[in-house]
Amino acid sequence: MSRHHLQRAVIVAGLLLTGISLNGCGDVNNSSDVTDPPPAPTSAIATDDPESQYLGDYEGIPEDTSGPRTPSAERQQQAMDSAVAALEAYYATDKDADEWFDDLQPMLSRQGQVAYETVDPTVIPDVEVTGDPSVVRHEGGGAITIAVPTTAGDVQVELIVEEAGHDWSVDRFRFPSDGG
Repeated sequence: MSRHHLQRAVIVAGLLLTGISLNGCGDVNNSSDVTDPPPAPTSAIATDDPESQYLGDYEGIPEDTSGPRTPSAERQQQAMDSAVAALEAYYATDKDADEWFDDLQPMLSRQGQVAYETVDPTVIPDVEVTGDPSVVRHEGGGAITIAVPTTAGDVQVELIVEEAGHDWSVDRFRFPSDGG
């Protein structure tokens, strides 16, 4: 064995011994005393958005403020209205490409604008909205998917709020396989 390989073997053996000896260095007293966690805060923290206000504990269990929140009924209605308006603008193919995109662009997210700016409206089928939209799913207060019934089937419209306090923006349309 070369000197280099021997040094390497000694280093590896030393690291293994250190790991083994540290592994056994738990609580020397082997005490089974368990300390209680500090109590959760119970005071309200005011924010600009009443939907995201922390309201303290409920029967000693702190509210999980980090998980997804259901958008309020008003925000869901705004999302449904935005989805229908954007879909109607998308299917308004009686305009030239620039005019068509100018009408659609304000309703799109930044990513949506990039994705749909090169669409040729002359290849979009003649489709109309036929019913009331409904919420398919939401991912917290900042993302929601709306199903909009059309003559070609349900179109799922994915909307996001890009910045706090802003309106819903269409990030993507998911068309039925045979209609869009």
